[in-house]
Parts: sequence; structure tokens; C-alpha cells
Amino acid sequence: MRMYRIGSKVSYPYYGVGRIEDIVTRNFRGEKGEYYVISFPEDSLKLMVPVGKAKEVGLRRVIPSKRVGEVLDALKERAGEPPKNIKTITHAHCLEKLESPDVLQVAEITSDLLYKKEERGLSWAQRELLKRGLHILGDEIAQAKHIKKTRARKLILESWREGLTKKKAS
Repeated sequence: MRMYRIGSKVSYPYYGVGRIEDIVTRNFRGEKGEYYVISFPEDSLKLMVPVGKAKEVGLRRVIPSKRVGEVLDALKERAGEPPKNIKTITHAHCLEKLESPDVLQVAEITSDLLYKKEERGLSWAQRELLKRGLHILGDEIAQAKHIKKTRARKLILESWREGLTKKKAS
């Protein structure tokens, strides 16, 4: 059963917000099935996701605007309480969070990487993961609030800084 139609904005783990460009029928390994064709113009990427496995692979609607506050609050709170293992944030751990369909998991690892950047600096790979996290959150917030991505990114960084400032003041 189709959950989305052509033109729907959706969120896909790790890639962020995309648009259902088409719904096609294809044969794959001898089985005929329907696929969502999702485009991510910023990444010049198109993905095909089986309609029947969309939920299983983490495809979901973009968060509603009322959840944006929850995401920004998560960034603030996490900035105020950095992880105990900040020195050993692994690439695999970051990817696991960025590939989660849960936007709060993405906010958590983005906050952790921002904190590490502030305190110790980031490796090239960690900088790329931070960019990806900011991209995913920025896309989602921009779509939810109907604002530009630059404004969404500014909201993310302001919220995180606010949490860090409160932590340092206490």
C-alpha cells in the first residue's frame, strides 16, 4: 500500500529531505514491485525505495512544524550535557545516529560533534559527518517551518550555543 504520492516531501535516513519524483514498477531478481523514486537535488542523487519496505528502511514524512521546538530543545539540552566519551566518538557511532530515521538521534550526534569541534577540534571525517548532520536537520527544519535552509541552520546553531552558554554559566 502506498503511503506517499508523487510530489510528497519525505525524509530518508542519512540523506535528509527528498521529493517523491515518481512511482514506478520494476522487476528485481525476478519479482515485480513498485518503487518510490526519490530525488535529492542538493546531492544530485536519486534513490529507489520499494513501496512495501518504505517504513522498514526509515522513509517517513517530514516532521511537522510543532516538532521543530522539540528538536531545537534536544540540541540545547545535549549541548549542556556533553557525552562522557567525547574523546572516542567513533565514525561507526556517528553513522549509526545519522542513519537513524529518528530526527532526535540526528540532533544528538550533531550536538556531540559540535561540542567536540568546540573543545578539541574534529578530524576531516568528523567534519564531514557534522556537515551531514547539519544538512539533515537544516533540511528537515526548513521544510517543516517553510523557511530557507540558511535560516534553519542558523536556528540550529543558535539553539546549540544557547545550551552551551547555559551550561558554562551554571
